[in-house]
Amino acid sequence: MLKIPGTASFHYPGGPKGWYTQGFRKEHDGTRDYRAFYGLQAEVWVPNEHTLELRVTLATPKAELQQQYLPEAHATVIVPGGSSGWQRVTLPWTLFDVPTAQVAMFKFIQGVRLEGKFTGGETGKVRLRNVRLTRAAQVAIEVPVRGKAVAPGQTARYTVTLVNCTYTPQEVMLTFKRSGFSVMTPTVAPARVRLAPGASAACVVSVAVPQEGVPAGGHERQQLVASANGSVLPNELTFITAREVPHPNILHTAARWDDVRAKVQRYEWARAEQVRYVQAADTWNVPEATLPPHNYAANEKHAFVFPEANFVALPNAVYAWQLTRNKKYAQKVALFLRRLADEKTGYPSTFAGTNNGGPQEGDNFQRVAIAYDAILDAEVLSPTDRQAIERTLRLYMETFEPDLTVGNMGNWSTAQATGALFCALALGDLTAAERYLYGPAGFTDYLSKGVMDDGWWWEVSTGYNLWVAAELTQAALACQPWGIDLINLEVPAEYSAHAIITPWALHPPYGVSFEKWGPQRHTTRSIKKFWDAIPAVADYRGIAFGMNDGHEEKVGGPRLELAYFVYRDPAYASVIKLTGQRDLLYGVPELPAMTPALYTKSGYAENIGYALLRSQTPNRPPREQIQAVLKIGTQGGYHGHFDRVSLDNLTRYGRSFWNPETIWWGYPNFMYKFYVQTSVNHNMVVVDQKQQEAVPSEQLLFHAGQMMQVAAHETNARWSDAPYLGMQYFAGETPADQMRKNRQSLPPVTDRQYGELGPYTDRVLQRRLAIVTDDYVVIADYLKSSQQHTFDNLLHMKGLSSLAAAGKKLLRHDAQYSPDPHSAAQVITDADWYSATAPVVAKFQFDYGPEADNSGTREMLNEPGTLRLNVHSLWPQQQELMVAMPPETHDNQQWVRYQVSGDGRMLASGESGVWILGQKEIDVSVAGLHELTLQVSTDGAKKKALFWADAQLVTAEGHEIPLTDFASAQNVEAPPVPGQDYYGGPIKVGGLRPSSALPTQPKDAKAPAIIRVPLTGTQAVRFKATLGGDYPFGNEAARRKVYASRAVGTQVRFLTVLEPYERQAVVESATALSADKLLVKLRDGRVQELTLTNLEGDGRNVGVSMTESKNGRVLRTEKTAQ
Repeated sequence: MLKIPGTASFHYPGGPKGWYTQGFRKEHDGTRDYRAFYGLQAEVWVPNEHTLELRVTLATPKAELQQQYLPEAHATVIVPGGSSGWQRVTLPWTLFDVPTAQVAMFKFIQGVRLEGKFTGGETGKVRLRNVRLTRAAQVAIEVPVRGKAVAPGQTARYTVTLVNCTYTPQEVMLTFKRSGFSVMTPTVAPARVRLAPGASAACVVSVAVPQEGVPAGGHERQQLVASANGSVLPNELTFITAREVPHPNILHTAARWDDVRAKVQRYEWARAEQVRYVQAADTWNVPEATLPPHNYAANEKHAFVFPEANFVALPNAVYAWQLTRNKKYAQKVALFLRRLADEKTGYPSTFAGTNNGGPQEGDNFQRVAIAYDAILDAEVLSPTDRQAIERTLRLYMETFEPDLTVGNMGNWSTAQATGALFCALALGDLTAAERYLYGPAGFTDYLSKGVMDDGWWWEVSTGYNLWVAAELTQAALACQPWGIDLINLEVPAEYSAHAIITPWALHPPYGVSFEKWGPQRHTTRSIKKFWDAIPAVADYRGIAFGMNDGHEEKVGGPRLELAYFVYRDPAYASVIKLTGQRDLLYGVPELPAMTPALYTKSGYAENIGYALLRSQTPNRPPREQIQAVLKIGTQGGYHGHFDRVSLDNLTRYGRSFWNPETIWWGYPNFMYKFYVQTSVNHNMVVVDQKQQEAVPSEQLLFHAGQMMQVAAHETNARWSDAPYLGMQYFAGETPADQMRKNRQSLPPVTDRQYGELGPYTDRVLQRRLAIVTDDYVVIADYLKSSQQHTFDNLLHMKGLSSLAAAGKKLLRHDAQYSPDPHSAAQVITDADWYSATAPVVAKFQFDYGPEADNSGTREMLNEPGTLRLNVHSLWPQQQELMVAMPPETHDNQQWVRYQVSGDGRMLASGESGVWILGQKEIDVSVAGLHELTLQVSTDGAKKKALFWADAQLVTAEGHEIPLTDFASAQNVEAPPVPGQDYYGGPIKVGGLRPSSALPTQPKDAKAPAIIRVPLTGTQAVRFKATLGGDYPFGNEAARRKVYASRAVGTQVRFLTVLEPYERQAVVESATALSADKLLVKLRDGRVQELTLTNLEGDGRNVGVSMTESKNGRVLRTEKTAQ
């Protein structure tokens, strides 16, 4: 009985585990999996005079960390009262408000709630009985596999189970829908079945593939329809039966492998590639499955079968078999697959192959499916082997089905879905394959929802663009033998801004955005358009600049060879020729002689949000042209940086001054989101040392002329502290846990949660205009706010050689760019502040090549040699400048435990992750003691760095006595030169240079370093010191520097000229006549006057004019269109 209005609810009892994982499978022991059911059914009795509105809610458990699954689903039915008495009400899952992209929630139903009310608002009661899950409204028709491929003249057979889901007998009739044009004959036996209430029965669908007339891969659909007790059942089943395709057919068909072998015969580069694959296959020893306790991946928190390196090595043996036809390589592959499929120690026992993460697992099962397909023609697998391997492929598909139905169009799911597609194709199951082509998070979803209007992948980096484009292209090639043309497919565009619709993405953490921004001008998406976006970003070497979580990257190579293999677009061939590398598997041997020189052109992409500016100096080699990139655009989700209106790239001579991963701490480190992605790690104007809010931004101007290339960008964002201590990866972890894991301590805060942003400021209008000329780049900035702020124009440089300006004066030295423990700027240390009158000229030098010192940074694909870069700071007229040390990655973090004792009594103790920061201040009483003992232990040290800085005894009169002269040491590593750090440079602890420093790095890391200090006769009453780590190390000449120009107010302007050159600077001087006008004098006597217009206005009609003269005579002029 249910009181109206009223509620009835049911919850499954909670288990001891709650959320847990089995490999890559997420589980919860207080829920039930509803996916195998059709819906919810109940019998209801409603009084005659009333109409019942019944609302049903399904609830999932609260997430431990982020809500991946919908928290609730709802459905409502209207049940009229009547004389018929009990009425059966069925609510199929399709009636609930669950998007098809998010049906994974049905795996984790924790409770059911029924809410009833009468439509007229009356009170009363209704009766309920037999509330239950049902597999169908009437008769369930269930088939585990609905796609098979068989040889011509053979018959595919499918086992069908019929289940009576009612309380009455059912007479079931089975037949097929027929088009009249099919050549594959379907039958079902028995075609008539009587089912008692709750009973089940099996029948077999048989589909005969004719001996002739259907080519390999040809397939047809069979639609099984049923009636029960004279009513047609709604649950039709579709089978896809195909004529089998000869193996191999996923990576290459047999004919295409013949072409690859022919390349080896004709081309030396192809022979060299074959040798490389064969040698790698020869050196690979197939491992045994990793067994407990060694098969637990602590970082990923799951068991595994093989370390990742073995999945990466697997293709070498696959290729070696197909290239040489030597069965020993196929046997290696077969052994690997047998062990992977082993019931007790392989994938069926772990549900994870790799010790890495989800995207790697997706890539690996692509490799596994390709490997299985590629060795079937070697006949080295028994029927038992094949059965076990094919079961493993289906288990993989089951594992990732929930992950593919949460509404996520990221690169992870792309890899996982492509792996599942390849598994389905290896099985010859086209019904399963179509799920990964046209279903949620399938091929067409990635094109329509993940690819933006300008052809770029929404996660906004060249690397992800290449990766996902290659995944989809290989998927398209793999489907070709089955008569499925995805290569030329144009998919209708999806116009939603959301790339991910999980609850956590719609309410995103850490300040990130999972939306796609920018204009929509095209109605379709395709793989070809995906690839077309890429060649334009390649420079004269075929190298693309980095964006977001990306660095400089070769655009040519295997992935673009794949694109050219499929589409034969000369623009792709152009980039392949630039890189000079060829790919054996897909490389087309003869490339066209004439290809477009896209690397000479300026351009932009509005959704990804770059403006690529390349100087157009006549008769100048491409390497000598200047390339600069301004960035706004889509944020890119977890891989996005907070750097709209920034200088993303400046390159000349094949040498870049910076990339977004120049200082790269890696994903597991808190510095990933607490520094690497933050605004203070980018070349932009920052507000109050905070992080810029990621919001849609706008390109105000683009001009590609002869004298100058111009772009102007705008954003209007709030600013906050970065998410405190970065990103929380695992539920229950605390900031202290993360600092211990990374061996890096920061001053603790109590007013922020892990990953919480600080409060936002008011909105700040921010514009940047960049002008690339023949010889230099002009950067003009305008910022406006309603409240006063500190604005710092940051450049991340290297090798400061001089800083010259009229009236230059050292103002102060700060230990940190910001001492605020909430701020990412705290990890920029050792800051010198100067005042000066503009123009200020700072000279920097970037050296690349084997002999250059680029340690601690991630410099990628720079040509050996030197890039010099002069920075002319022209506005404001009165400059406040900072030169500081960024947090390079030198593996200097170590977990340190210390004890300070006197006469055997503990005075102070503690532990800290000592690195750039993490120092501990010690101040203890030593009055009346005879001996002071300092003990330091460490683990994880890869650099020698520990010192007691400014260690001193203090007398009652306040006299300070340094310990350096009379302390004795045990197990202490002494620096080579006293008074210097362990690498021959100045000692700096926490950004400060101490007046004295006592080394305390343990010589034997297994034992503590001990320093004993006799106190007798010293009259000391206190001991004071800072225990910390030296940073940076050794000679600092090659270290990177953060260079900043500061202004304070509500409206500020900056004007900067950057001159990149190799040997001799061309600019003699640069001066600002105002914030909108500058004069640049060149050494050959030319004078260039540049005037900016409307940068401070409403954003319309922003413009630039440039006039060049010599000896008073105008040589040339150019202006942007208004």
